[in-house]
Amino acid sequence: MLPRALMVPPGVPDFMTRHRFVTPGTHRLEGRAWSGWGEIAHVQVSVTGGATWAYAELGQAPGRHAWREWCPDLPESVTTSVAILRVPEAPEFPASLRGRTICHLRFCHVGTVTDPVALLAPMRAVAPALLDTVGEIPYTAIDGVHQDPDHPLPFCHRGLLLGELTAETIDALIAATGLEVAAPLLMCEIRQLGGALHRAPDGGNAVCGRDAAYSLVAVGLVTPDPAARATEAVDAVLAAAEPAATGQSMLNLHGTPGDDFDRARAWKPSDYQRLLELVARHDPQRLFRFGHAIGRCVG
Repeated sequence: MLPRALMVPPGVPDFMTRHRFVTPGTHRLEGRAWSGWGEIAHVQVSVTGGATWAYAELGQAPGRHAWREWCPDLPESVTTSVAILRVPEAPEFPASLRGRTICHLRFCHVGTVTDPVALLAPMRAVAPALLDTVGEIPYTAIDGVHQDPDHPLPFCHRGLLLGELTAETIDALIAATGLEVAAPLLMCEIRQLGGALHRAPDGGNAVCGRDAAYSLVAVGLVTPDPAARATEAVDAVLAAAEPAATGQSMLNLHGTPGDDFDRARAWKPSDYQRLLELVARHDPQRLFRFGHAIGRCVG
């Protein structure tokens, strides 16, 4: 993409004429500049119709860490995730996205106390959107936020929980999923946790992830080509985030359960031990064995 820029004019706009009205005096001009070829070195601006030009003062580029710096200050009425998507060349995807590696920001807001448009504005200013579908939707359409395929796909996935999201973790994940990585990856998603999930009810429960700050899941495309190695590609993504991992997983994003120790990752040790005791008491013949079944005791 060639270098481009947008300016945010000062003053109050008139809707019909698009003229802007300002009070006499000095005013600050702000805007955004971006390029698909590299970093912006300098920006020049003219207030005389191009007769004269002056250098603008460049601020710090938000770049790849913008979402990490933005989401911790969001109210509980918002939940968000961000994903690196490798969009297949398939007709069910918009033509502008097919065959591309893109960043997909997901944003949900409920209630009327805060302005969702204002909350989202900092991320909309990071870079131009290829597709912007944010708008009011009924709750029955909530499953469309992530734009997941509505038909079966041959895939594998694994996930883990993060205690924090550092700049080093972001850089490592981008290095493991970027354009130069030849791997059958479909998606790498970081999902913000917290809010009501962090508040455990009285009396105990078996909900996982209450103490984590984020969840991470990687999805690979399984193909007949044995050289594609989708499982290895997914494992490489999780290994990149291992320094920030809690050692646990979110149950519904865990992936295919492995041995007993892997199955136990979905709970805190004390919760898992309590589940083992309940299984021994109420299902000694192990009739409930499908899916993420509770295994043997883990010492």
